[in-house]
Amino acid sequence: MQQKRTNIASLISFLVLMVCTMGAQSNVALERSLLDSLEQAEGGKAHAFWLKELAWFYKSDRPATAHSYVKSSLEIAQQLNNQKAIADALHTEGLVLWYQGKIAEASKVFFDALKIREEINDSLGLARSYNNIGNVYTWQKNFDEAHRFYMHSMNLRQELKDSAGMVYSLVSLAEVASAQENLEEAQRYGRKALELAQKTGRVDAEAFCYEQLGQIMLNKNQLSEALAYFQDAVELNQRRNNKNQLAENLLGIAEVKAKLGRHQEAIDSLYRSVALSYVIKANDLEAQALRSLGENHAALGQYDSAYFYAVNYEKVDEKISSEKQNRILLDVQEQYRSQLDKTGLLMEQQRISNQRAVLFIIIVILATILGLYYYRQNQLQRRTSQQVEEKAKEIERVNKTLAIRNEDLQESNDSLRQFAYVVSHDLREPLRTIGSFTTLFARRFPDNLDDQGQEYIDFIVKGTRHMSLLLDGLLTYASVSSTDALEQSTINIKVLVQNVLEALDTEIKSTGALVEIDELPVVEGNRALLSQLFQNLIANALKFNDKPEKKVWVRYRDEGDMHAIIVEDNGIGIDESYKAKVFQIFHRLEKNKYKGTGLGLAICQKIAARHRGKIDLESEVGKGTRFIVDLPK
Repeated sequence: MQQKRTNIASLISFLVLMVCTMGAQSNVALERSLLDSLEQAEGGKAHAFWLKELAWFYKSDRPATAHSYVKSSLEIAQQLNNQKAIADALHTEGLVLWYQGKIAEASKVFFDALKIREEINDSLGLARSYNNIGNVYTWQKNFDEAHRFYMHSMNLRQELKDSAGMVYSLVSLAEVASAQENLEEAQRYGRKALELAQKTGRVDAEAFCYEQLGQIMLNKNQLSEALAYFQDAVELNQRRNNKNQLAENLLGIAEVKAKLGRHQEAIDSLYRSVALSYVIKANDLEAQALRSLGENHAALGQYDSAYFYAVNYEKVDEKISSEKQNRILLDVQEQYRSQLDKTGLLMEQQRISNQRAVLFIIIVILATILGLYYYRQNQLQRRTSQQVEEKAKEIERVNKTLAIRNEDLQESNDSLRQFAYVVSHDLREPLRTIGSFTTLFARRFPDNLDDQGQEYIDFIVKGTRHMSLLLDGLLTYASVSSTDALEQSTINIKVLVQNVLEALDTEIKSTGALVEIDELPVVEGNRALLSQLFQNLIANALKFNDKPEKKVWVRYRDEGDMHAIIVEDNGIGIDESYKAKVFQIFHRLEKNKYKGTGLGLAICQKIAARHRGKIDLESEVGKGTRFIVDLPK
């Protein structure tokens, strides 16, 4: 009795804490509460329950941890022969697999849980299982069966007055209606679900509703409403630290912004989605984001970046295909082992009861099982071979298409590099000739030149020098844009910046500037390119500064999955209308006042992109500029 009271008290305290967590407390507090509850649990049933709850908590962003917890929960439930606990553990295991994109494996587990719940008549569990089975049929595009199971789930939840569960049933019905292009009905279900989620105060359900309504509005081409819904979903999922849903929300935002022609904003959302997907090992989401990055860069005419992301998409897609083929083979092996286990168990039971009868029965059973097994194995092998053959043909077709596109992109990049090389090298000779003979002319005939003639000579010499600097910058820009693999190493950014300051020592002393450096992170990257990036930014901070006391700060900000390294100055600043232009090649601010080629920031942007990062700026005219370099952890 004491144990029962302890478990009930523990459950009540957890529920109270969970409600508080929805408001003020963070996911860290909820995680700590779950771990404390597991530690204080008494008895196998309580252990199984809290292990399952922990698996549920970790299912989206730490799938390996979730799988370990749910496996332990299932083992304890089976030892206790507690059918409800077994069904609940299977239900959670299916969701963990579903979040990992292992749909076929998740579907099998969902049906196993449904069978147990039907046998023990677990109404609430059945409502959840019916909804999961509906998801399976939706994935198979069997929308009539999906609608039927969703309605079963909805009716049971209405009887049980399970408002939170009804939200998910309504959203599921909205998804089916949307898939059948009945968008008005989908919108009606979605808004009804959102109203119910807001009334019950379930933040997770509310976030889910915003995401689905965003997708529905996107399908209806009502882009402003779709964007608003996706942004609401992002805000809630950031608060909940649900990385899986957040990565999907960011994909939705990127799709809307791409349709609106705001490709750079779409790229910013996709960078975050790629980083999140990589952390949680959601290969399908990472592949979608990489493919979309390539398309958006291509839309902006940034073909070297488009090629880079197309190549990375191909790698992730090949990884997904390989994992699917491996799972098919593992399923065949698992069934083989299962049949052998069953055969061994039957042999042992028959041997104990009657040795002579057992021999005859075992022979019959073995012959039957082996016959069935070989028949089934043959069928499975045929189906597996057919699936693998079809997938191989599909992969071959996709690879051929990608190979053609990659070849076109490679030819284009080779032509651009060759053009840059020719411009940078072959044009130097006539420039040198012009500069040399102009100088020689001025020296040879000094008495024949008046002041105006000498001024013309100076203009020609300065022009040739500036053109030479432009050619140097163009060659650097072309080399940074190369699609060749980067040589990477572990780099302490603080040490790297200190080395850059030593290289800029003359400029710093001549301007009397004060440079302050915070503690900076250690990253993986190319030392030469990152040195060039920070040298360009700090040199600009010194150059574009008209203050008597010039100051430059190099700071760090942790942004979750990204390192943000900030180079800030108190210089002249950049007007809002020029922010989008400063990263374009040959674009210069106040050309007559400040020297330069207009290639420095364009090179910085390429270097950041080659490290799977980005660069942005914040500025106020007359007060200074802040460049933010985001590099992935």
